[in-house]
Amino acid sequence: MKKEINEMTTEHYSKHNNQDYVKHMRAVFLNLTQHEVSDRDIESREIPTKDGVKTLYYYQWAACWRELKRRFPDASYKFREFERDGKVYDVMYYPDTTASVHCSVTVAGITNDMWLPVMDKKNNSIPNPSSREISDAKMRCLVKCIAMHGLGLDINEGNYRPIKLGDPRAKTITLGEAKEKGLLP
Repeated sequence: MKKEINEMTTEHYSKHNNQDYVKHMRAVFLNLTQHEVSDRDIESREIPTKDGVKTLYYYQWAACWRELKRRFPDASYKFREFERDGKVYDVMYYPDTTASVHCSVTVAGITNDMWLPVMDKKNNSIPNPSSREISDAKMRCLVKCIAMHGLGLDINEGNYRPIKLGDPRAKTITLGEAKEKGLLP
């Protein structure tokens, strides 16, 4: 018998055995997925593919963190550390000398974890990454982990489309129009 999505969600979180917690998780996720990211907070990069060039879009980490903290001031993050040869590193190294970074983000008492390889501009893993490459990967991983809570998730899904001049979404409205549409008190 096929289960409904809501039943699966409730069953998945049965360890909490608390419907209020499930409702809380849904409310946080919906709050964060309702945010429309401003074009000024997006970076883009073109990478070569078999079929030509593909444009990838990224939520700038500072803008993403600013929006998250505006909505949830108690939000926090932590990068995981790994031991290797008796030393502690902020990356996990693999036998081929590539590495990945791991991050946890807590929003309103809900913690999500995410990881990301340290990559070059073509999204290939980097052998023996530099501190700068590791730093960049950590901030991209932070944004990816925040997206697991809902903020900027559409960008990571590849659904972001920049607003171009003449696009009806870019139309500005007057204060009077905003009041008429119920956007202002």
